[in-house]
Amino acid sequence: MDVSLDSLTVFSGHMDGGIRLWDVRSGKRVLDVLSMHEGGVTSVQCHPMNGNQILTNGRDSVLRVVDVRTCTAVQSLGHEDFRTAFNYSSCGISPDGELSIIRFFLLGGGMCT
Repeated sequence: MDVSLDSLTVFSGHMDGGIRLWDVRSGKRVLDVLSMHEGGVTSVQCHPMNGNQILTNGRDSVLRVVDVRTCTAVQSLGHEDFRTAFNYSSCGISPDGELSIIRFFLLGGGMCT
């Protein structure tokens, strides 16, 4: 889950593979982006430089950059050796918007990136 750059919209990922947008002021769902991933969405982050894009990580082991204006993936990132193994695997974007980061937390409190 993440909040838009203008702090008026919350983005949430769901186990049905969809992404939902919520109006902070009213608390109402304003948009459903269905079937963005096969399996659940484990992480959503707003792009720090472009408020129209979010980065998602899914149980299908694919990162997607989604344009919320068109409800389409503008970029998909994956590799045969990359696996999203946990429902709590997260992704992030560097502050300059150039790099994507994937991480998950181990039960012992350690972190792998």
